[in-house]
Amino acid sequence: MKKAKIIVITGLIAIILFAFVVAVSMNRKNSVTARTVNFIIEESKISSISLANFDVKDTFTGSPQMDTIFDIYLDKFDNSVWQLGYDNANKIYKIHFTNLNTKEEKDLKLKKREADLIAGGKILSDEHNIYAGIEDTLFIVNKKTWNVKSRKLPIERFKIDEQLVPDKNFVRNNYIIDMEKIGNNLAISRNCSTALLFYNLESGDFSTLKLPPSFGTVNELLGIESKDLLFVTNFYSGKKDFTIRNKFGCLNLKTNEFDIFELPIDYLFAYKEDVYGVSPSEGLIKLDKNFKKIESTNINNLNLLSPIIPSDMGLWFIGSDITINDFSDEVLPVNNTKFYYSADITKPVEYVGLFSPKDKSIIKYYLPLFEAGSVYGGSSLDLEKINKEPRKGFELITKILPGKDNSVILIKGFGKALEVKP
Repeated sequence: MKKAKIIVITGLIAIILFAFVVAVSMNRKNSVTARTVNFIIEESKISSISLANFDVKDTFTGSPQMDTIFDIYLDKFDNSVWQLGYDNANKIYKIHFTNLNTKEEKDLKLKKREADLIAGGKILSDEHNIYAGIEDTLFIVNKKTWNVKSRKLPIERFKIDEQLVPDKNFVRNNYIIDMEKIGNNLAISRNCSTALLFYNLESGDFSTLKLPPSFGTVNELLGIESKDLLFVTNFYSGKKDFTIRNKFGCLNLKTNEFDIFELPIDYLFAYKEDVYGVSPSEGLIKLDKNFKKIESTNINNLNLLSPIIPSDMGLWFIGSDITINDFSDEVLPVNNTKFYYSADITKPVEYVGLFSPKDKSIIKYYLPLFEAGSVYGGSSLDLEKINKEPRKGFELITKILPGKDNSVILIKGFGKALEVKP
């Protein structure tokens, strides 16, 4: 009898020890070692700004029948464009595919709207699949067969305190903000989440990595696969004054070490072997190899209207000589595009810029003004009066994409685009 009791007690101790080891192991996997980086900012100046004659022509990117487009992906694997958006008439999210070689177009319906708000979305690609994230669902589309596999994301366990965001409804909608493919995993950021979600493309399993509360909520992602690094920007800072985008972090995927940079950042991108970003306080920034020094180039006075697109020739962007607020009090749709107008504008102000990080020089190509057509819009506007007034303006470039041979594609509206070559 004593022997049986000893066996039972020994077994219970073994189970408890096993549970403890598993708990510690899971905790280690699901948390990070965080540290704040002490970095030095070195200022750099733009050396010259000149004008250039780029080759600019209309190009075709498809004609999606969608009211809202969340994301556009130019797929270099098969020279196609994938557009992720929302069809309001049918209350459904869908993907619009355009083959730029054959001009073939087709739609792929994804799901009916479920969230209280129309969520944003993210779309990206590799050689074999398209990955789309909408609301709380991940869609994987096989390019050859068009078979769709969907996975519902696990319930979000790590949310920001409702008291630390301006609207409590935001916390209830944990839709996908951004995705980044790095190795065999998709890294996913979700609205109002203080953790990163990973989806293993081989096993089909989800795992969560909790970030320190002081970082705030996760936002945009940038993966550097060759170095096993994942950069993360924050959105809500976790402060009661609702500060947003006040820091970014670098996660080592091998060690789970998470370096935090106390620097406001709008977005990050990779150029060749370096990591760059755009900061509202420091302009264009470049991190050194050890992430201890940050080179800052003041481009804030360029009034950036777009993210920056890297190419072998340099960094492309859309800029303006004056701020949009100075240009127009109203932003109105004209022929399915956003159009900025003013009776006072007599010369072009919106331009395509190409910045050379090596020479610190910028060359500009100004996009032409044109006479505004009929304007339609909000009920509070005196449309009859507006449409009688002579005015010139420009169509807002809603998206800038990397093209072939160092070119960029400027998306102006549904099916309207320009190709710009140096």
